[in-house]
Amino acid sequence: MSNLAYQVQPKRQQQFEPKTKPQTKVKKKRQITFGEKLLLSFLLILGTIGCTLIVINQATIFQYNNDIQTLEGNIANQEKINGGLEQEITELSKPERILKIATEQGLTIQNNNVQIIGH
Repeated sequence: MSNLAYQVQPKRQQQFEPKTKPQTKVKKKRQITFGEKLLLSFLLILGTIGCTLIVINQATIFQYNNDIQTLEGNIANQEKINGGLEQEITELSKPERILKIATEQGLTIQNNNVQIIGH
């Protein structure tokens, strides 16, 4: 045999190292600053007030339109009544009718005293 010492090396067992995933950068969740919160709150309040004012104005306009339609209906009814009264005035003021009533009450026409008055 040879003088060379032969060392028996134990078999290396393969060590299984867990495969590491490639590291990804963890993004930190951006926090909203106080100023941004204040600004968002302010905008939210202004938006709410604006929407409320729009709704209130629309309700007021709707109410005014209802009032106007009611008044227009009343005006139309009154115009009908006025038209009927004007027609009655026209019929009552006919000269034949007036002459008939005058003769029934014993009045006579004197041609030299008749005066025509315009309408």
